[in-house]
Amino acid sequence: QMQALEKDGAVHTIWTMITPFIGAICNCQPGDCLGLRTLAIDVETMYRGEQMAVVDVSLCNGCGLCEEACHFGAISSSGSGEECKAEIDSGKCFGCGLCRNNCPQDAIGMIVRH
Repeated sequence: QMQALEKDGAVHTIWTMITPFIGAICNCQPGDCLGLRTLAIDVETMYRGEQMAVVDVSLCNGCGLCEEACHFGAISSSGSGEECKAEIDSGKCFGCGLCRNNCPQDAIGMIVRH
């Protein structure tokens, strides 16, 4: 079921009252996600995950599906035509993995954030 939610663009979050006590596990759609909505007004209620996305440019075909899937604006494209490749801004990436799950070329992986 989690994979079906990811295909629909759901953002998986864990909400805590006082860490480590879990208040809710949420799988929101972008327009309904409180965490995403507060980011739009510079209120930080979400923390970046322990992982972040990276692009293997040798596999990337520049299709843009990862950019469309990213709710955090962390992905942009550089170059044009066959030279077009996805680039990930590590400062904006929250490590949700939606870009990886939507990449038909398997060009996006996740690594531990340093």
